[in-house]
Amino acid sequence: MTSAEMMKSAHFKGLYFNFIIGTMIGLMMIGLTSSIGIELIGMAQKDVVLFISVFAVFNGIGRPVFGWLTDRLSAKTAMLLSYAQIITAAVLMLSAKNGSVGLFATAFSIFWFNVGGWLAIAPTATNNLYGPKHYSQNYGIVFTAYGIGAVLGVSSSGLLLDTFQNYDYIFYLVIASCLMGSLLTLVLFKGNREYKNEAAAEKHLPDFAGRNSSR
Repeated sequence: MTSAEMMKSAHFKGLYFNFIIGTMIGLMMIGLTSSIGIELIGMAQKDVVLFISVFAVFNGIGRPVFGWLTDRLSAKTAMLLSYAQIITAAVLMLSAKNGSVGLFATAFSIFWFNVGGWLAIAPTATNNLYGPKHYSQNYGIVFTAYGIGAVLGVSSSGLLLDTFQNYDYIFYLVIASCLMGSLLTLVLFKGNREYKNEAAAEKHLPDFAGRNSSR
């Protein structure tokens, strides 16, 4: 599909807005990792830095794992799975308090893992849904959602912290965003395996018709 055709599809709306939500949450949590570890959990800065190096490994692992899930199952399934994991991590952090190092390590491993996941879901889904021919241009358009997500994540987290002086509201925002993203996925996003099968059938119909008529 060309970029113009892609942007008219319901799949594109689902992919684009979910990529905004996924990157908004991910980049927001990456940016707050150090301050949450120090201010909320009470860790020393050097210990937080050590944990961040571990979280970075999870970020890297998330990319091939979610790329495989998107190819093997569907973008829809991968997105819903990611949202479920992020909600779990946010709930864990809502119960965290000073000294809850284990909860912090578990929750932020999940957050960082899913940041990498979204950077695999979006390009894989773009290729699977719209084909390789116009992939570079198509994904260039989809990737603008990353920039929007970054701006929204930084501005919304800063506003909430300035207003409430409480990290819990950040996690409430994360949960609400995941629920909204899940709803968008269910309503707008069609499984890419089904879509590819339909596209393949449409592609071969004229060919089959031509062969039949030639006989």
